[in-house]
Amino acid sequence: MLYLDIDGVLNPDVDGVPRLHKADFANDDWPDFKHHEIDIHKGGGLVLRFHIHLSKLLGDALWDATGGNITWHTTWTQDNLANREVGPRLGWTSLPSLPYFGEPADGKWWKWNELLATDLPDRWVWVDDDLVRNPEAVAWAKDNGGLTISPSSERGLTPPLIEAIGRYLND
Repeated sequence: MLYLDIDGVLNPDVDGVPRLHKADFANDDWPDFKHHEIDIHKGGGLVLRFHIHLSKLLGDALWDATGGNITWHTTWTQDNLANREVGPRLGWTSLPSLPYFGEPADGKWWKWNELLATDLPDRWVWVDDDLVRNPEAVAWAKDNGGLTISPSSERGLTPPLIEAIGRYLND
């Protein structure tokens, strides 16, 4: 099972700000990155606009490496945005997701808390660009059968990282 973040992983960004132009990308591994504007209507006339870049080639490579055994682990699970807006642009079917309820009062990273409450398989992978800032979560994952990958948020997933995911899950 792959537990997957979106921003900084599938959608390269710089300091949490997605790039608006293809020329701004440092990742040349996926030549088909495409800019998408996503408008989310929150009611009362409020519309939130998100800018993301996604690569169908990256999505295909990740799907093949995991056999589609992917669970969303991202704030994009709010309002099912990962399945409504991101997955279809990658050609993916609807995926399971871990819920996002905001940052917990215990001070522990919400993504780690959700995995702590999950019945994890023997071998699993957690991909999130924020793992580099959470060494305790990385150590816990390793002790519990997990492989963690923290790609550069400016590049996102690269072919060698996807190959490592596939090798770990399929060994």
